[in-house]
This record gives sequence, C-alpha cells and structure tokens, in this order.
Amino acid sequence: MAEELTAHDALAAQPDAEHGIDEFMAEAAAIWSGVAAGIAFALGAAVPLLITWLAPVAIETTAIVLAVVLSLVLTSLVAARAGHLMLRRVLVRTLVVGLGTMGVSYVAGLAFF
Repeated sequence: MAEELTAHDALAAQPDAEHGIDEFMAEAAAIWSGVAAGIAFALGAAVPLLITWLAPVAIETTAIVLAVVLSLVLTSLVAARAGHLMLRRVLVRTLVVGLGTMGVSYVAGLAFF
C-alpha cells in the first residue's frame, strides 16, 4: 500500500494520507497573505496611538483597551479573509496574543515608569 501511495509523488502522499491535505497553497498566495496580515495589523496598531494623542486623559486607558479589542477583531477579519483561514482560530489567536502583549506592556510600564 505504501509503495502504491508513494509511487507517483512521495512528498504529496504523506500530507494527503496523514492530514487530508491534497492541495498545497501557492507560494505567492502565502506571501500575499502575510503582506495583507502585516498591513492589517499595522493599521490596527495605529488606532491606540491616535487615541493616546486625541483622547482626554481621564478616559484614555478605557478607550485604548476598547479600541484595541475592536482593532484586533477587525484585523482578524481582514487577515482571515485575505488568507482564506478559519476566522475563529485567527480571532482567538489574535485576541490572546494582542491582549496578552498589551497586558505585559502595561505591567512593564507600571514597573519601570
């Protein structure tokens, strides 16, 4: 059986047999997905920066947290659609990493500044 599977294309047979992957993404598609995700995340990062400059100090922290959550959700939507990825996985990963990073940055800011 293994000889029959690998006779035509051994490299394609393993992902197909083990993971159900029968078609690979083109190299250019992967690059453009990365570029689109980078642009989306850069735009999302600009939002808290603008709030820091424009919002009153009394509501700045709350406004930044809400804006970051909204930005992460929007950038996840754009990145998932651009990369043809599962929205839920992208959204959860983005929120966990983004809010986790923001929390660590906040604690570091309190400790050092």
